[in-house]
Amino acid sequence: MEEEQCREAVLSEDYRDFMLTDRFLPYLREGTYLTQPAGVHYKNVYLPQEEADRFPENMIPYYSIPRCYTPP
Repeated sequence: MEEEQCREAVLSEDYRDFMLTDRFLPYLREGTYLTQPAGVHYKNVYLPQEEADRFPENMIPYYSIPRCYTPP
């Protein structure tokens, strides 16, 4: 079930994608996000837009945003 929810979140314009370390997860409200493993101590995190807007831009480092280093 969660795999299908993650798929919908990835494709949705209503969710924001982040690659975060495990130590950032306690700052997120339980039940407001979906995760997928992305390597040792990292997770792909899918947050609804309104939840992502709660965090100041300087709180989420730029390397946490997928494709930040790739050209358009």
